[in-house]
Amino acid sequence: MTFFADKSEAPNPADWRDEREALRTAYLDWVTRQLPTQAVRDHWPIHADHCFMRMVLDHVFEDCWYLHLDRRYRAYRQLDHDQLRRAVSFCEEMSAGGRAVVARMNQQSLAWRDKVPKAMRYRGRFRRRRK
Repeated sequence: MTFFADKSEAPNPADWRDEREALRTAYLDWVTRQLPTQAVRDHWPIHADHCFMRMVLDHVFEDCWYLHLDRRYRAYRQLDHDQLRRAVSFCEEMSAGGRAVVARMNQQSLAWRDKVPKAMRYRGRFRRRRK
C-alpha cells in the first residue's frame, strides 16, 4: 500500500474514475470500430468485433478470459484500471503490427482455449485423431 506524506500527492479518486471510463471507451472503440474496419481493409484473418474482444481479453489474462471473469456480466465492465490499460495497449499493438501480429495473437488465443484455427484444421497435422 502506498502512503502519501502530502495529501496533494494522492491521486484523486474522481480522476481515476474518469481515466477508467476513458479507457473503457477507448477499448470499445478499438474492438468495435477501429480494428474491424482495419481488418476488412487490410484482409486480416479475423474481422468480427467479438473475435477482437476475445483476443484482447485472452491476452490481458494470458488465458481464456472467462476463467477469470463472471460471464454473466459484460467483461469490459469487470476489468480493473491496469487490465484496461493493457487491453488498449494490445489493441494499439494489433493496429500497428497488422496482419502478422493479429494472426499470431489469434493463434495464441485459440491455443489457450485448446482450439485450432479453422484454416489449419485440414492441413493434415492438425486433424484430430479418431478414437
